[in-house]
Amino acid sequence: IDETIERVEKDTNIEVVPVVLSESDSYIGAHLRCGIFLGACSATMVSVTDFIHEHPHFLILIFMAGILVGHFFANIKFVKRLFLSKQEVKEEVHQRALQMFFENDLHATSNQCGVMVYVSILERKVEILADKGLNDILGENHWQTYLPPLAQNLKQKNIALGLITTIEAIGSNVKVVLPKLKENTHKLSNEVISK
Repeated sequence: IDETIERVEKDTNIEVVPVVLSESDSYIGAHLRCGIFLGACSATMVSVTDFIHEHPHFLILIFMAGILVGHFFANIKFVKRLFLSKQEVKEEVHQRALQMFFENDLHATSNQCGVMVYVSILERKVEILADKGLNDILGENHWQTYLPPLAQNLKQKNIALGLITTIEAIGSNVKVVLPKLKENTHKLSNEVISK
């Protein structure tokens, strides 16, 4: 990946930074929803027994225990994914992508030509954000064309291949529209940022 970035940056004025995160947010709401679901299921199953009719206060304890177990059960990635809404995922992934864009100084490149390729594994979502200089020339929607193949590679657990082919495609297309005019004065790391 580092070599691909180096090659693209050598031929163009862009600075590429790939970011791969295990998840874009801790999604406390998903933990809570999972806990309430498991608590309600546990309480419902126990409520049909004769024991609860004799000791109804245990129903509350069973419900609370279910909530606690469900809260921890949501630490399993595929379980957490079940309790996420599409809107919540969309907002959190985009917000975290913007945060990473600014934290990694992609907005501060000399030619305003920073590009971040962002992958969030839990959500199976990808974003590409570019700085003002590139968006003024190519348009913000230009980056959407690279997302489907990258997302497909993510689903197939080929993240490295997805990043390489996406970065190469970005480089090839940008090179035609915006060839290297001068040496970049602000150099960002070519390493994949992962958390």
